[in-house]
Amino acid sequence: MAKKKNKTQIKPHMIPSPIARELAQPTSEQASSGEASASTRPDKIIHTHDWKYLLNKHPDGYYELKTVDTGDVPVRLFFTEKLLAEAEDILYAQIVNATRFPGVKLVVITPDAHYGYGVPVGSVILTDGTLAMGPVGYDIGCFTGDTLVPTVGGRSYPMRDLVDREEELLVYALDGNMKIVVAEAVARKTRENAELVKVTLDNGREIVCTPDHEFMLRDGTYRQARDLGAGTSLMPFEVRVEALANNHKVLSVEVLERREDVYCLTVPAYGNFALDVGVFVHNCGMVSAKSDVPAEAATKDRRLRFNVEVMKRVEMGAGGKSKTSLRSLSEDEFMKIVKGGADYYISK
Repeated sequence: MAKKKNKTQIKPHMIPSPIARELAQPTSEQASSGEASASTRPDKIIHTHDWKYLLNKHPDGYYELKTVDTGDVPVRLFFTEKLLAEAEDILYAQIVNATRFPGVKLVVITPDAHYGYGVPVGSVILTDGTLAMGPVGYDIGCFTGDTLVPTVGGRSYPMRDLVDREEELLVYALDGNMKIVVAEAVARKTRENAELVKVTLDNGREIVCTPDHEFMLRDGTYRQARDLGAGTSLMPFEVRVEALANNHKVLSVEVLERREDVYCLTVPAYGNFALDVGVFVHNCGMVSAKSDVPAEAATKDRRLRFNVEVMKRVEMGAGGKSKTSLRSLSEDEFMKIVKGGADYYISK
């Protein structure tokens, strides 16, 4: 049975921050054992559920986070009280991941940050001696709200109904050994008025999704819906031992004239999830890139011009549809854009 979340969980904005911090302080036993030392980096994350109570409000308007999990790496969150209250507790684990990048000096969490794949989508990481592009979020396609997702409780739910679900969301995914496992997931609306295609399977079931959503093929690789062809073998989902010995094939892919708001799941541990129609698909995730440009070469004027041009092409926030696709760039092309700065980027 799915574990129900506590509806009366205290949020940071509900009580004065000094009291909140006092409530969240480690016990004397923890302190004496060295657990509270910022220089100690435990393998298991400690403050998953009380990290919001450990925040300090800086006079300049952002929050500072310093825990035994983040160690000596400064973390700044540019959240309002409302955004902070709405932030998922599981976001903290990815903030901790960001602080553990090699050479990291500072982690910044922007107002539109949300749970991604590895580190928060919308975070910025300052590293030692390099100019690093922060993790850039992208939603790998999405589904119409009536798309059914099977849950561990035995029922399948429309994806739109999972967005405001108060109970823990446990779905099915495939691990690295192609074994079906139970995975925690988060659902959200990702785009509005999106283009759609209809994928029809040989079992008679249909999937309506965005053309760029990625389906897991029988060999474990992925292919976008628009590129699926008749006879393409997809990874099947059935909760039976012999399930993966079976197969599902695509009958057709049809471009639809109608447009709808669409939804998706983030499954941080595995990056995929099963649909009720009997196939596995990619979850919403993120991509990160880092250049070899020395930090001192990025002057304030160059950074500003580069950011202005990027902002014109990249829509901010969950589900944004950008006008450029860094994902398809070769490494050589990416390095040219970074080294060439705004001038090169504008020419592209």
